[in-house]
Amino acid sequence: MRLFPVCTIHSIRSILRRVALPRWWGSAAVECFSLSLSLFLFLTLFPGMALAETPYILAPGDTLDIRFVNQKKLNTKQAIAPDGSISLPMLNRVIASGLDLEAFQKTLTTNYSAYIKAPQLTVFLTPRPIYVMQFDLRKDTWKTHDAATKAEALALIGPKMDFLIKRNGMVLNSKELKVTPESLHSTIQHGDVIEVSIGRRPDFFEDNWYKLITATAVLVSISNSLQ
Repeated sequence: MRLFPVCTIHSIRSILRRVALPRWWGSAAVECFSLSLSLFLFLTLFPGMALAETPYILAPGDTLDIRFVNQKKLNTKQAIAPDGSISLPMLNRVIASGLDLEAFQKTLTTNYSAYIKAPQLTVFLTPRPIYVMQFDLRKDTWKTHDAATKAEALALIGPKMDFLIKRNGMVLNSKELKVTPESLHSTIQHGDVIEVSIGRRPDFFEDNWYKLITATAVLVSISNSLQ
């Protein structure tokens, strides 16, 4: 399954090279079109796999706890700043946003190698919240909750398996992903923005009961005055 995008790129590239293309189509244009179409087909046919294999990307709001072996004075725990960086001893400002945890740890190990012989360090992550945006159908209003844990996010999502997940520039529908209550916990990730509807829209009587009562009172009043 992982070879699907690669095989598709080769297939599309071969087809494009056999057909008559405009002269301004160079090899770069063919490569770009092949890659774009392959990714589109992959995300369309296997949206669940695309979501599940997306690594957790560090971003502002994540808290990093960096621990060194035999270098306790370098230990630090801090949140990633809005500009995507953290301040570290010896290295000053280091960009963490945009990297996954493994890549960031390798970056730190490489950078500290200029000052420490064979540095050994581990980076622990306290992830940013899961943002659950609830749309109240009855009140026609939005309310955003910061869920610190997946359990809290699941409680806010509720039993409906109909919601949108926004992650790393992607917007995915839970119905297209065929999310079930059993798979929901493994589907959502910290940093996700989840939009879900709660409650139900009021029916005609619920929405206009006061108008009906007022109209009835007016009619009764007119009827009594006529008598």
